[in-house]
Amino acid sequence: MATWFYQKAVLSRSPSKYADYAVLIIHRDTDWVSFVRPGESNWQVASTLDANGKDRYADCVYHKGAFYVVTVQGIVEKWDLEGRNGPTKEASGVYSVG
Repeated sequence: MATWFYQKAVLSRSPSKYADYAVLIIHRDTDWVSFVRPGESNWQVASTLDANGKDRYADCVYHKGAFYVVTVQGIVEKWDLEGRNGPTKEASGVYSVG
C-alpha cells in the first residue's frame, strides 16, 4: 500500500477541454490540502492542520473560480489559486448547521 492516502481530489475544470485547470487534494490523513497545475513538477501545500488537533479536512469543492475546503469543526476556507503572490486563503469562517 502507498504511504499516504488521498481522501479527495477536485478539478477546477475539465482537463479534456481546458489547458488551464488545477487539482486540489485532501491528503495525509485529512490534515493537508495541496494543489498542482499542468506542467508543474511538484504539488504545492496550501494548508496543514495540527496532526494532534481535533479538526480534520472533510470535503472540498470548486465553485466560480475558487476552491472551498471545509473542516469537521465547520471552518470553511476559500482558496484563490490565481493571486499575484501565489495561492491565498481569502476568507474563513465557522458555520453551524441546523
